[in-house]
Amino acid sequence: MKLKKQILLTLNSLPIVFSISCSINEKKLSDDKEINKTPSDKTKEENIDSKNTDSNSTPVSNLENTKKEEDNNLNPTIENPKNENENELHDSKEIKEELFNFPTIIEPENLSISHNGNIYNPKKIFDLDKFPKNIVLEDISTNKQIVSSYFNSEMKKVYSTILGANEFFDSIPKWFNFYDQNYQQLAKKDLYKKIPDMHVWFKNNDQYTKLVKKNIIDYVQDNELILDNNILSIEKNISDFILSSFKNRTLSLYALVKNNFSSSILEIKVNIEELLNNKIQEWKNSNLNFLEYKISLSDDNKIKFEFRLKNGLFSFDHNEINSKYVFEKYNTLFDIMYEVEKDNDKHISFSNKKYLKNDLHAKLTTNEILYSSENKELIANNGRRILSEENNKMFNEIRKRVFTIGGGTSTMISKVKPSDENNYLYYFITNRHVSDILESRWNDHRVIKKVIIPDLDDSKIRNYDNDISLDVDKNWLTINFWQAINQNRRDGTLNNSNINLNNADISINIINIKPIIDKAKLENNLKILNYFENWKNLKPLKLSKKIKYLDSGNLVNFYLSSFPTDPYAGFTGKRYREHIVNRIEDIIMNDQPQGFEKYGYFKSFKMQDDLSLNSRYDLISVGSGSLVFDENMDMIGLFMQNIGDNEYGFGLFSSFDYDYFGYENDKNLNSFKKFLQNKVNSEPEKFDLIEF
Repeated sequence: MKLKKQILLTLNSLPIVFSISCSINEKKLSDDKEINKTPSDKTKEENIDSKNTDSNSTPVSNLENTKKEEDNNLNPTIENPKNENENELHDSKEIKEELFNFPTIIEPENLSISHNGNIYNPKKIFDLDKFPKNIVLEDISTNKQIVSSYFNSEMKKVYSTILGANEFFDSIPKWFNFYDQNYQQLAKKDLYKKIPDMHVWFKNNDQYTKLVKKNIIDYVQDNELILDNNILSIEKNISDFILSSFKNRTLSLYALVKNNFSSSILEIKVNIEELLNNKIQEWKNSNLNFLEYKISLSDDNKIKFEFRLKNGLFSFDHNEINSKYVFEKYNTLFDIMYEVEKDNDKHISFSNKKYLKNDLHAKLTTNEILYSSENKELIANNGRRILSEENNKMFNEIRKRVFTIGGGTSTMISKVKPSDENNYLYYFITNRHVSDILESRWNDHRVIKKVIIPDLDDSKIRNYDNDISLDVDKNWLTINFWQAINQNRRDGTLNNSNINLNNADISINIINIKPIIDKAKLENNLKILNYFENWKNLKPLKLSKKIKYLDSGNLVNFYLSSFPTDPYAGFTGKRYREHIVNRIEDIIMNDQPQGFEKYGYFKSFKMQDDLSLNSRYDLISVGSGSLVFDENMDMIGLFMQNIGDNEYGFGLFSSFDYDYFGYENDKNLNSFKKFLQNKVNSEPEKFDLIEF
């Protein structure tokens, strides 16, 4: 039975329990490397980390000091500031950017014929519970043709099933069984794990040739369909494929097209050798009678696919399925087929950027490699907690604006009036259920009336050490300045059948940092002073363009920082944690416990601990409100709830139905932008219109 969702938001001696987000099993709180360590071992090791001067384990506490030397606003009368001799900053250190090389593919030494002579039914060879590796056939042209045809036909069944086409097949390969042990259909995230790298050997005397078919995967930023003047296009960087020693190369594209009650697979196959001889090709008919395509190859080896309709319009919006041809923006699938001599095979990537060794996210080549426990250097689960020694430029920037007050996690997103240099008011974002606690229960003795900034030393965060915290007054805050309540849909209407579909768990608040800066100067608290003084140097955040198009199974580069509670201290203290997301497991309408429906049912994505990899997020109570960033440091959504013991819910900032902020659509009369416009009109001396 699904456990009740709870969140413990504000903690001192006893928790305030707010029944919306986190119910938690203490076992789930260890990180990837610390599952079996005791609380004292963990604290001891992280305390050592925080004091170590090695470049990979420098404490985050001083990260705000990057601009210290050029900041002329610090009070020159401060003497003996705290921690002035502490280790240098994470982001002032050089982060080495050594290129990553995929590991060498190790071929078997001894190969012997598995089936003599001509084969006639490849299913008898390959259609097993697990796709067989290192099958060896005689190098006969008909054998190659039969196996190639089998590989292509079976993988089309796989792709059609994953993409959701309403096509029916006589059989699905056994190695792609899409039911679990209880005969329940597997989620898309589990189906991706079942895609094999297909290969077979052909022997000719002492020579071995390998026929390979495998899908190449990419993050959404490298797998985006672009719509311009009713022409759809997508580009892929196939340099690795072009420059390889592979022979008889084919690149295939698969995409789902929906219209009315029909959903079909667009399938395009490209002969690479022909493309190299003719880099700009003419429009051709596709396998779908209503659509044409065109292919070109640039001098830097980027292949471009263009699509046009014979009649009608393209769209990415599933609400328009009855009138347009709908594609999924980030769900186009690609695979390659080639032949290669023994010991010459290699991993390739279609990424537009070369992977670096210190990249936190997975280095992508194929789904099988991504999820294979045999490839330790490549493996990365759907997401994970980042350890203190893993330095990263993105988190260096996120730490400059993430903090906690009372309960939950908050992030500064913009100055309220950027045109006024003397204005010290800033917007910060968190969950409504977090800001409601601050507004209604500030006087509760269990609410920590301090602002706390990031530090990798758990004991400092847990004990609210003076150098990373400061007492604050509620008068310095404007709580619930704007909330996502009574939101109009993109067509301007309200959902009257269920009013909570018009709400979302998002609030924007204001903090006045002038009294914080003054108090920090008075108390010689240099870390707090530098942290808040540096806000004037930070640009407003932007909303990601990806949000409404995200779908289950998408590969992403997402980041978030949080202040979850410490279960080893009896849930009476906080910690600072950092997390990444590699793959969106599932897009859902979030669930709310009875009594808390007012926080809305809205588009969210869900993640889950991967216990098979011994990987846990360690993202729990008081992590609510943590802002999710994409690879451009644009805003995606907020972490808002734990679901049972090992699942995590993240609310998205927009959908095809709702635009909560109001920067894509002007029909939402209660959007943040509409609300802010009214404030600018009525109080122009206090507010500027911010373009998120």
